[in-house]
Amino acid sequence: MKTLFCDDCIRDILNTVEHQMIKEFVIFDTEEKIFYPIDDGATIQIGDYRLDVEYTDSKYRIDIKLSL
Repeated sequence: MKTLFCDDCIRDILNTVEHQMIKEFVIFDTEEKIFYPIDDGATIQIGDYRLDVEYTDSKYRIDIKLSL
């Protein structure tokens, strides 16, 4: 991670995934500079897009919908 992210970003990522089942992935909002954890049942609004996260059969699915 050190070759890709600054120390502050690494700290933000680790804080985001703390107590989450999946710690390997996050979603990053480039406009607001916010990290979101990948979590079953989560709905994340980033700009004009809504991301719905679902976990079934040991796989994550993220549906992305334009929400104007």
